Amino acid sequence: MEVMLNFYGVGVKVISEEDELTLRIHKDFSFFVVEHLEDTQKNIKVVSKLEMLNEMPYPLLIPRFKNRNLILYQKKNIRVCDYYGDGLCIFNLKEDKATLYNQRLNRLHELTYLFILSRVGKTLDLMGLHRLHAMAVIKDKTLFVGMMPMNGGKTTLLSYLLNDGRFANVSDDSPLIDCDGKVLPFPIRIGFEENSKMPELFKTANSYQLERKEYGKKTLFSLEDLNISISEDYQNIILFRGFKGAAFASLKKVSRLNFIGFIFEQGVIGVGLPILIEYFWEFGLVDFLKKSKIFISRVQSLYKFLNKSETYYFEMSSNIEENVECLVENKKALI
Repeated sequence: MEVMLNFYGVGVKVISEEDELTLRIHKDFSFFVVEHLEDTQKNIKVVSKLEMLNEMPYPLLIPRFKNRNLILYQKKNIRVCDYYGDGLCIFNLKEDKATLYNQRLNRLHELTYLFILSRVGKTLDLMGLHRLHAMAVIKDKTLFVGMMPMNGGKTTLLSYLLNDGRFANVSDDSPLIDCDGKVLPFPIRIGFEENSKMPELFKTANSYQLERKEYGKKTLFSLEDLNISISEDYQNIILFRGFKGAAFASLKKVSRLNFIGFIFEQGVIGVGLPILIEYFWEFGLVDFLKKSKIFISRVQSLYKFLNKSETYYFEMSSNIEENVECLVENKKALI
């Protein structure tokens, strides 16, 4: 069985004999599912196999990199990523084709999902479309982009805004910024950690589970199972940085200068984005020049985005409904 995806001209074909795996990938990226891919577009191929190889498939490959998660072997265009027995990837960089192996469906799903985001992310970067680690929704032609650190409450806030019914989804974790500073939707599955608070919209929707290697169980919701709209139609941007622990919720206007460091971290560096170094980083002068191009393009695009935005500190209380109401009514405390 196969699933085909189109991310703004970047095609991905996922092939697997495991129907459950392709069904999960379909659900993960339902907004981008297509019936066919054009031969002329940039296409990435992923083959996911629910099995493990008993020996190194390319014994003469040279170890090039090692960390606590993997050993990376490479010779010319063939790269093998060995996750210490908990997964293997044979990656042909020239053809942009990966074959992933694991005996556990959850781990195979996790590796396939992360490979897609990493390779698609780099290809989009080279096209001038850059991910920002933030949530984004639209209400009444106003785009709200919320930046928070990891585990800062982005998904919870977004889910309650969508539950309100007056907001359209743009992305729960990584909207795209183009070379003119315009924001494009990047809506993928929405996931909750164990024991997270969920609004009614999610409590009554179909869900599926993923047991991740390092971060535990997550409950996932496909956008095709949620009755929410997705939009890119906006005229104004409110860019906010969320802070927990306030007595009451408020939006306080601040200078754009207060956002330069954080937006550099969350957009230019990409802290918090699902990027695996083994699929994003390549060796040699050519890729160094590519990464330099990406860095410069990210800086320029995010500068234009920031320059178009009204910037606020969003002081959030412990009451999620109060936080939602603050954004619903656009209650700005100008200072």
